[in-house]
Amino acid sequence: MWVRHHRVLIRSSSSGTATKRYASSHIKRHPSPSAVREVPTPLVFLSARSWDSNSDTGMRHLASWFPEWGYTTIEIDVDVENSNDDSTSLMSRFEEELGSQIRLADAPWPPVLFARSAGSLIAQTYISSNPSSGLCLISPPFSNADVQNVRMTTRVDYTFEPKFPIAILDETERLAKLQAHHRLLQSNSPWVSALPVNTLGGQEMVNILERWLDDIGV
Repeated sequence: MWVRHHRVLIRSSSSGTATKRYASSHIKRHPSPSAVREVPTPLVFLSARSWDSNSDTGMRHLASWFPEWGYTTIEIDVDVENSNDDSTSLMSRFEEELGSQIRLADAPWPPVLFARSAGSLIAQTYISSNPSSGLCLISPPFSNADVQNVRMTTRVDYTFEPKFPIAILDETERLAKLQAHHRLLQSNSPWVSALPVNTLGGQEMVNILERWLDDIGV
């Protein structure tokens, strides 16, 4: 069983005509009745398709798979007005939309948050000031500066301490490069795990994520 919810915000243009600025949505999937257990901690799979189409790649597959193992999954796509405001303001709007969708989905417990590509920046903004049971970044940018001038006007830096379960998953060769650039992998925190895969997507990736969730007690 799954439930889809859309949130559309209408704002007025300078001419007084109503124009659609953004439309965020979520799909909530409940644990399969055939699952041997029901996990109380939900899994949130984040994307921002209108901002970075790569952030959506494979997320529906993951969100559809884990209910078979007893997880509640919430597939969230956030959409905001991408103006020429500074990047901190843009991330703040994304954070607000993500929080709104999580509340609308009635998540019973702080979720484990999954994000891919530039969506990783939104996820890190969210967990900087909101509770989370874990964070998994899938093929994130090497650093926040890599996204500057491509999708954001200014650089955004994060200062949260990695003192909760965090995984960074990528293909083996790229993950080795990430270890030389990404601040979370360079933190040497015992909470941070590097998860190499041969190919992004497919059963191997699902199995590795399932083992990671088991390792962190979710």
